[in-house]
Amino acid sequence: MLNGLYCSGTAMEAAARQHDVIAQNLANSQVPGYRRQLIRHGSFESQFDDELKSAIGRQSMGTHSGDVVTDFSQGILEQTGAPLDVALQGGGFFVIEGPQGPLYTRNGAFVVNSDGRLVTHDNLPVQGNGGDIMIPDGVSPTSVQITEDGRLLADGEEIGQLDLVDFNDRQQLRQVGTTVFQASDEAVTTTAEGRLVQGFRERSNVSPIQELVDLIAAQRRQEAAQKSMTLLSEAVGKHISNQGGI
Repeated sequence: MLNGLYCSGTAMEAAARQHDVIAQNLANSQVPGYRRQLIRHGSFESQFDDELKSAIGRQSMGTHSGDVVTDFSQGILEQTGAPLDVALQGGGFFVIEGPQGPLYTRNGAFVVNSDGRLVTHDNLPVQGNGGDIMIPDGVSPTSVQITEDGRLLADGEEIGQLDLVDFNDRQQLRQVGTTVFQASDEAVTTTAEGRLVQGFRERSNVSPIQELVDLIAAQRRQEAAQKSMTLLSEAVGKHISNQGGI
């Protein structure tokens, strides 16, 4: 019975963890460039083998809940008409300069700050091939053209080139902001193969309907585990009473 209590407890913990991840996805479902978070679950067989190798004789594994991973699938492109809104169609990330080094994002909603620097809405500089991208004095941001390969043009002259990268293993990226990621030391960069579309934003890849379905399923699993724990606790109590206490 104690084994059953352990299983029920870990099942409740896993369901609560999934609930938190789903809530985060729903809260950011309208944020441009947001990537859906999900919990990786291993098969029973693979988890059983791992447990046997590491802990022979353990009576119960309980419910196994894996790491939180990111779904980097493409989001729908939404036309805004804003000249500094740019979306990536295909693989790749924009590079921005964070407080402690380069960061990566799919959120291409950019603005020009008071210094004439192209930045995110959090005022982080967008990186070009030669560093920060500066809009020259006298050039209106509304007149800037952005080509499919990331070149910024003003009156037909190139004034910058967006730095675009991708990664061999995108799971080496760690979410450090709503739409911002930091690469691990083991991450290997590759050339981005996506094309840019000016005047568009990439929406989040979250489906609110699917998240709600998953949320209901997680709640039901938690309720079932809680009911199981209650019944087992009552059974343990009766057993102790019948034995005359501990």
